[in-house]
Amino acid sequence: MARTLLGAVLGGVILVVWGMLAWIVLPIHNDTMKNLPNEEAVVSALQGVPEQGVYIFPGMPKNSSDQAAMDAYMQAYARGPMGFVVYDPRGGDPMMVSNMIFGLLISILAALVATWFFQRSTAFTGTLFQRLSFFGMLGIFLTLATHFTNWNWMGYPLGYTTSMALDTIIAWVLAGLGISLVVKPPRTAGE
Repeated sequence: MARTLLGAVLGGVILVVWGMLAWIVLPIHNDTMKNLPNEEAVVSALQGVPEQGVYIFPGMPKNSSDQAAMDAYMQAYARGPMGFVVYDPRGGDPMMVSNMIFGLLISILAALVATWFFQRSTAFTGTLFQRLSFFGMLGIFLTLATHFTNWNWMGYPLGYTTSMALDTIIAWVLAGLGISLVVKPPRTAGE
């Protein structure tokens, strides 16, 4: 159990360090998130939104049985623009210290779950390549389940999606390397 927890902590730290490298140092995420042109006008318009939330536009009618409202919505959606805004009227700490702490805890928890899956897989007793393949496939699974789902349903740009996919897969291969070096199958009596 101690090695499992140590592997999870190491995997979580690797995920955070990789994330910092991927976003700050390496060109993986260049041009994936853009600044709004005329930001002041957009922010001014958002000042009337009172609470934190995810807001979509065009807004869907509250009553989907109102055919005229649904037709107007469908036309507005087809005409564009369409999108969503993750909004928090309170602002936040630009240094993101609390985000980093929570991010590390979330990454350790994710690595703990991944380690639990890993220890129950056939890759656990396999070669290093098989162990890293397990974690690479885990990264691919996460990419398909999140980033490409968001691309399909939420309209995320393909460039953003592919950079996030690359980031996620590399992150889990690196975390898997750390986990694999610490979490090993028990030795049998003949070894």
